[in-house]
Amino acid sequence: MPSIQDQKCLILSMVFLDTEISEMLITGMALRLHELGTKPEELTDLVYYNLFPILFPNLLSVAGEWTGFDEGWLLQQMHNRQRTETNFLICIFRIFDYIPWLLFSAFVRRDIGRLERALEEHIKHD
Repeated sequence: MPSIQDQKCLILSMVFLDTEISEMLITGMALRLHELGTKPEELTDLVYYNLFPILFPNLLSVAGEWTGFDEGWLLQQMHNRQRTETNFLICIFRIFDYIPWLLFSAFVRRDIGRLERALEEHIKHD
């Protein structure tokens, strides 16, 4: 069973698909994130540190419509990346992750904002 953080990231990976995310899907994603104890202010960090470096190339390709990423592959990529973060030289090179974020994060920031608002609504209704 994936950890809670892994589950959150698997849900958030949907914003990297080459599809329009409906309000119904945003609401469902926000509900699931809420059930996992996610706070709205966590979303950008989860995307930036765990998903964006791995999945941003998908934003640049027009490979047709996907329904999701292979969970095993994505979790393996995330865990490999987390293991290397203890290496000082690798951490220095992570600075370069910021350049693609500056160039391409607009593709996901809109949906992250929608998720934050939907998550805030779920929190209000608790």
